[in-house]
Amino acid sequence: MKRIALFLLLLAGVALSCKKSGGTDNVTPVDPRDRMVGSYTVGGQISITSGSRTLTPTSFSGTVGVTKSTQPTELYLDFDLQSGKERLTASLKDSSFTVLDKKTEPIILNGTSFVGQYTATGQFLREGKDQKFTFVSVSQDVDLKKLTAITGTKK
Repeated sequence: MKRIALFLLLLAGVALSCKKSGGTDNVTPVDPRDRMVGSYTVGGQISITSGSRTLTPTSFSGTVGVTKSTQPTELYLDFDLQSGKERLTASLKDSSFTVLDKKTEPIILNGTSFVGQYTATGQFLREGKDQKFTFVSVSQDVDLKKLTAITGTKK
């Protein structure tokens, strides 16, 4: 009798766990940006090259806040560095991103400001339990190049 009851219970469990034909699952899609959102403690370095001569690099630290844009493939990057605050919009593909809304950046050399064409890319990486952030921007004029490299870890 116990065997029959156990068999019927097992049979009922299998029958209930089977998907009905034509049924739909209520699966909420996961937004990949959710794991990237947060505040990152960062450090970086700026180096300027004039012709073939590279000037002494400048180091800095600060934070970068990452939030979701209203667009499903975009993020906001809120930089709070010693040089000031700035918000950039980035297009995200997988774990890599490209800055969309900044096209030029000043390059200051010996008190003179030059306008450089700006590009920036970055990536979110998982290292063990840590969520990492990398960012590289290049601002380039005819003979001048400003390279900014930033790395950080999510708080």
